[in-house]
Amino acid sequence: MSKLYNYLLRFILNCPEQENEILPKIAYGSTPLTNHSTHEEEFSNYAVVIRTSDFFTKNYGCKNSLPTLPLPIIENTPFFYGTSQIEKRGNTIIINADLIASAFVLLTRYEEWVQPDCRDEHGRFLAKHSIAYKGGFLHRPIIDEYGVLLRKCLREVGIEVPEPQQQFSKIYLTHDVDFLTRYGSFRGFCGAVWRTLKSGKNEITPAIKSLHNPQNDPFFTFPWILRKNAELASRTSATGKTETLFFLKSKKYRLLSGVEAHHDRPFYSLTSKAARQLISLLKKSGATIGLHTSYASSEKPEFIAAEKQSLEKQCNTNITCNRNHFLRSKNPTDMDFLLQNNILHDFTLGYADCAGFRLGTCRPVQYINVETKEVSDLILHPLLVMDCTLSNKRYMNLNENEAFDYTKLLIDAVKKYNGEIVLLWHNQVFSETEKYNHRELYCKILEYIAAI
Repeated sequence: MSKLYNYLLRFILNCPEQENEILPKIAYGSTPLTNHSTHEEEFSNYAVVIRTSDFFTKNYGCKNSLPTLPLPIIENTPFFYGTSQIEKRGNTIIINADLIASAFVLLTRYEEWVQPDCRDEHGRFLAKHSIAYKGGFLHRPIIDEYGVLLRKCLREVGIEVPEPQQQFSKIYLTHDVDFLTRYGSFRGFCGAVWRTLKSGKNEITPAIKSLHNPQNDPFFTFPWILRKNAELASRTSATGKTETLFFLKSKKYRLLSGVEAHHDRPFYSLTSKAARQLISLLKKSGATIGLHTSYASSEKPEFIAAEKQSLEKQCNTNITCNRNHFLRSKNPTDMDFLLQNNILHDFTLGYADCAGFRLGTCRPVQYINVETKEVSDLILHPLLVMDCTLSNKRYMNLNENEAFDYTKLLIDAVKKYNGEIVLLWHNQVFSETEKYNHRELYCKILEYIAAI
């Protein structure tokens, strides 16, 4: 457990250059962070003590271990266990709010683990069921706010610790390729014919043009995306600060019932003309290619290995990044399957129904297995905003101006706490035939990122 507590404390502290010097001056109640026990009478040996609650020792893994609303507040920030009292005894500050347990609950998705039946039709835990949403702080990275409090307490007892720079540590512009083209398959062409006959609006001509050259297809917006992303990259100060990622689907599979996983449609071949053109474009641009694990793989995780192998073969590159289709991370411990397949970075963890800080932070964090409490090498990059989350009537249902304002609010928080921006826009929403103007919204968001 000491390894876990050390990691959580280091994450909250967020002062990597000085942590080896500062950590021995901080204690977590009666739980050792060093090689000796920390009892009440020993608190004076430390600059700051975070008092433990009974979270890890009483009813762990049970639903009744979850915090109840309204949550207590410390320094205007909600926390889950303990009290809001801050004591000062001589040169020691004692924080009675259990910030370690609070951070653990958010970073591990503990509330999802203890409520396995609280899922939507896709097996997803939704924002509306979360403590953060119900408590009204999903738009705030409260673990990063804990860091502000901890560093403030350290300074009050004479330990100089700097605040992180208010800038973006990284900008990830990510795109899931669910639809490679609109008309580039037999099914897509037949759909064009059927809609032409039904509505009288000619879709046959653009479908034929698409078959001749995929770059004529309305969903083949990849050159436009790469150009816009490159414009932002050229305006960011640090080399490598902005990275473009495209998550591609791989093989199609059938579930145990033998029924096709229709949520994985449309299926596309990585050997098709359109896919080959896309892969070539991505390689020339320097974009990163990641795996878009199938909807079906959530039922049959052994599919992940074959999907990754197929994508690596067709792209002739090592795949280390992943995002689940439909953001379908059903259970927190499913991340173990990514580790088993040498996936080192995951970009899945945002809520589908409401944008915000699902993990309570805007910074990348190592995956912690909620059952074993082990800290792994898999890096979770919290997803900030997804296009359909903002615009879909079943989700936030915001118009373009409202969506821009809400996204700005989140971006401001990321910059304040030196976090990562992870945006997700699908290529098909940039089609000029779309009624919701995601092109203009996306450009406004990139311009805002470049300007602040």
